[in-house]
Amino acid sequence: MSYRYQFCPMVRNGRGAYWLSDKKPLRNPYFGEQTLTCGETKEVLQ
Repeated sequence: MSYRYQFCPMVRNGRGAYWLSDKKPLRNPYFGEQTLTCGETKEVLQ
C-alpha cells in the first residue's frame, strides 16, 4: 500500500498544511466540501 503526502495552501491563514492519505483521488480534510479537491500530492510514499 502506498500513501500520499498532500498539501493545501489555503489552511492556517495561507500558511498551508500537509496530511497523509491512502486514497489516490485528493480529498482535502480541511473545510469540508468547500476545499474537498484543493491541494496537491507532494510525494507518494511506498
